[in-house]
Amino acid sequence: LAQDLERFLEGEPILARARRVRLPAGAPSSYRLRESPTDVHLSTLEAVARARRPQGLQPLHRYWQCHAHLGSDGLELYVLKQLELQRIVSRVAPLLGLVATMIPMGPALVAVAAGNTQGMAQNLVVAFAAVIVALLAAAITFVVQTLRKRWLMEELNVLLIGLDAAPVAVPTPAHGHAHDAVPSRATRELAHG
Repeated sequence: LAQDLERFLEGEPILARARRVRLPAGAPSSYRLRESPTDVHLSTLEAVARARRPQGLQPLHRYWQCHAHLGSDGLELYVLKQLELQRIVSRVAPLLGLVATMIPMGPALVAVAAGNTQGMAQNLVVAFAAVIVALLAAAITFVVQTLRKRWLMEELNVLLIGLDAAPVAVPTPAHGHAHDAVPSRATRELAHG
């Protein structure tokens, strides 16, 4: 691989002068944006993220290191908090789009009653533009939320499997272990959106 890279750079002098970044060692790629020949190949998105954050993309692992005493419920609550903003925006944006559509409809109806088709058309353009912007914002945040949810749930699953395999000294509630197999309310909330 290194020899192929050197041959490629010899043919591309601009790239040969570019600053090089060595990625830190990490887990095999978990992104499936494109299929790679082996697990050690990274997607471009993952490579950029690892280069920017040498400790890797493991927000739950970092959280767990500081808050292990909260148990699995604490991890699940942290996941919900991480997804909360995108979830709210993806659900509220269409409602705001509806409100933004209705506001210019009043003047548009007044213009129709007065026989002013130009005024009606201008108000309808504003109304339709507002709903389109709101729906685009909702769609984008929904996609971001869905991807983040999947990535966080994959990491949460790895952590919970690790908790079951080798439990750590975590204060346990009176009814059992902090990492019981029974899904918590937070996990059920995550699973159902």
